[in-house]
Parts: sequence; C-alpha cells; structure tokens
Amino acid sequence: SHERFETLIAYIDAYYREHGDVLRQQGFKVGKPHIKTNLYNIDKHLDTIAAYEVSVSGSLDVPFSLHKKYRRTADGRETLTKILENIESLRNLPGRKKVSATIFREHLDHLDEMIEDLWYLHRNTCLDMNDFNFMFGFSDDTLVPTSSHYTRLTPLTENEQIVFYERMHEAFDGTELDAGVNGAWFAEFTPNYCTGSINCGEKFFLLDY
Repeated sequence: SHERFETLIAYIDAYYREHGDVLRQQGFKVGKPHIKTNLYNIDKHLDTIAAYEVSVSGSLDVPFSLHKKYRRTADGRETLTKILENIESLRNLPGRKKVSATIFREHLDHLDEMIEDLWYLHRNTCLDMNDFNFMFGFSDDTLVPTSSHYTRLTPLTENEQIVFYERMHEAFDGTELDAGVNGAWFAEFTPNYCTGSINCGEKFFLLDY
C-alpha cells in the first residue's frame, strides 16, 4: 500500500540520518533511500519518492518488442505503455533514476532493434542511458509469465555473451553512450562486484525492517 511504502522509506531515511557516519566509517556507501522496481505501479508513490529524493532502479527489457511479449500482467495485458508513462512521470523528481535489462539467447536475434530502443530511451526519456546495467539470465529454468503460459528462456553461452558484448561496443564506442558501454553497462560482471556471493554483505549494507 501507499502508506506502507511511505512508512518504509521514512524509516530508511531516518536510519541513514542517524547512523550514516558509522556506516561510512565501515566503508559502506550511504545515500538516499533506493528502490528496485518493475515500474508498473510506481505512479502511486510519486509524492513519497519526491519528498525523500528516493533513487529508482527500474526493470525495463529491450528491445521493447520482447518486453511486450514477456512482461505482461497476470490477465495478459502488456505493461510497456504504462511503464514508459511512469518513467516520464519521474522526469522532474530529484532522485536518481535508471533502468536495467536482462538478456537471454532470444535477444541475440533482435540486436539492431535493441540498439535502436536504447537510443530511444536515451534521447526521448529522462533516463541517462550511460547509467544503465545489463544482466545476463543465468538459470536454465527461468520462467517468465505470459498471458496464458510460462515460456522458458534460454541463457546465453559464454561465447554468446562475448558476441553480445562485442556487438554493444561496436554500436556504442565513441558515441554519447561510450561511458556507459565501457562502464556501468557491464559493471555487474567485473570481479569487484558481488555477483556469485552468498550475499552482498561485504559490499552493501542490509537494513532489515
């Protein structure tokens, strides 16, 4: 509910204000409250996000055609239109906003379309797509709900990951998105990230409410 969300954000904000110095001394980054979201119902919480300068990390698949195919409501409605509208509603809010996308084998057949949609997001929304992450789907039994059944998506092999990586560099090196493709886009696959850890406790502070 909206009230529960606001209570949670207020709790995080107050905790960071009270204990931020101690956390920083222990090597943790302390900023504004941060949420990860599929962006579908975020419009219900804009006042709280604005008041506490909440940073938003959303999940939005590219290309858009695959988002429309796989990211549907339980009763089969597409979610992309509302999500793009909700991203627009974040434009004038003070907090950081970014998105990430998960890549499977199926995406390799749509790379030109993906490149086009990444440029669309950068040029036509409030998102700076240099601040963006790719994630590789890694489970061979990942299930994504569609309107009437579950569709099995195929992880990329290591060689296919390299093909994808090189194609993104070919498309974006030397462009407005050079900093992204050479930085944040693949940051989750570098050795200093906590990928593969039992938990991310050495890197991130976990506040349990």
